[in-house]
Amino acid sequence: MPKVGIIRCQQTEDLCPGNTDFKVASEGKLGFAETGPVEVIGFVSYGGCSGKRAVARAKLMLDRGAEIITFASCMSKGNPKGFIVVDDYYRHKSHPNIYTTGVAVTMAPRQTTPVPTGVPKTGYMTEHMSKVVARNIAAEILGRKPQALSVSKLDIICITDLGKKAAFMTAKPALPLLYEL
Repeated sequence: MPKVGIIRCQQTEDLCPGNTDFKVASEGKLGFAETGPVEVIGFVSYGGCSGKRAVARAKLMLDRGAEIITFASCMSKGNPKGFIVVDDYYRHKSHPNIYTTGVAVTMAPRQTTPVPTGVPKTGYMTEHMSKVVARNIAAEILGRKPQALSVSKLDIICITDLGKKAAFMTAKPALPLLYEL
């Protein structure tokens, strides 16, 4: 049985003790369907949305015997890969009292390409989503109209430290218009 280390978002700690993660891991379901049942040997949080501690915590679990590292959102209301499908207000499509931002949000590419691609999610995008959510929760409490910000309108700005070098990525918008291939 493969040994797995699970890293989860720290923001979900108050909502979820991780029991669903342990259950689907032991049964080989959802995100573990490809591997089959696994033994969980570590379960840690990555320290907040910046994810700065994710690599160090993954290495720690690998050093202690993990063969697979997986990330969990601890939200059982997502799509088959665990991401949350939201409306333009960042509310869960079926449970509007659940708001979601950042890497947990489903962002599918606009089209299928010869090489499978994903949509990068950055702290810049998470910050914009989070501001919308904060304003919308306040609007809900105050009985005001919420503010929409479609995922398709978000921009990407990312600077990555590569040791003695750096990389810069930008996309406006994150989900560009469709092009013929």
